[in-house]
Amino acid sequence: MAKDARADKAPEEVSREGAILNIFQGAEFKAYGGHMRFVCWPGLGAREVGTHCVILQPGEAFAPHVHAISCDVVLVFRGQGQFFLGDRWYDVQEGDLLYAPPGVMHGTRNPATNSEPMICVGTGVPPQLELYEKGGYLQNGRFTYTPSDKR
Repeated sequence: MAKDARADKAPEEVSREGAILNIFQGAEFKAYGGHMRFVCWPGLGAREVGTHCVILQPGEAFAPHVHAISCDVVLVFRGQGQFFLGDRWYDVQEGDLLYAPPGVMHGTRNPATNSEPMICVGTGVPPQLELYEKGGYLQNGRFTYTPSDKR
């Protein structure tokens, strides 16, 4: 019998059976600013996609960056703030979606003048392996994360 879809599963089980995940749980990543969690990603068993959640408090930013081979789609799940796309910042609100093809500079920020957190959920295809390396979860081609790491 298969484990509960919400239960901790080994990456092989997630890859084979799928899983129900929560955007506020997963491996932590803080290298570019804000508080990010890797939610559905290769380290958990999702081999073809990487979905992450970032929470930006007022005054925090996820620095503009580029992915060489991945496109990135970022949704403002809650709050408002700004997306960086190409060469400038744009005001965004709940429900707005950013699409950045490979090689296009993009980022998010929650201006200090805001009073509430900005919560964004993003998906990269193919998975953004450079993020997992920078976070220490991918070393020498092997993922080091285990589901018990999601605090």
